[in-house]
Amino acid sequence: MNSSPEILSWSVVHTTHKTQRAVYHVGGLVYSLLCSDNGANVFVDGTVEFHLPKSLQYVRDFHVLQLTYETKTVFRVFKKIVKNEWIYLGRRSITSIDSDKSDRYHIFYIS
Repeated sequence: MNSSPEILSWSVVHTTHKTQRAVYHVGGLVYSLLCSDNGANVFVDGTVEFHLPKSLQYVRDFHVLQLTYETKTVFRVFKKIVKNEWIYLGRRSITSIDSDKSDRYHIFYIS
């Protein structure tokens, strides 16, 4: 039995996540999320720590993530390994939000 996750190409991920932005939303709720280990997202014990910059460019994403948290909506999460290699982490939900920990980021904990 192979426990390694299947490596997906961007073209496969793009069939679900129809944008290059980290947050893809439909109807005002997160549908899928892209993350990676390169500084913006940290993985601790299976939990995704997703950092969203506190800037006007990301206000809509913040509101979508906040509503997704409030409604306990489940969404798909993909993690980038290297260029054009992704793994599917499964269907997850936001368990908490911390906007006070950092002056630069809203931090969303996803598991």
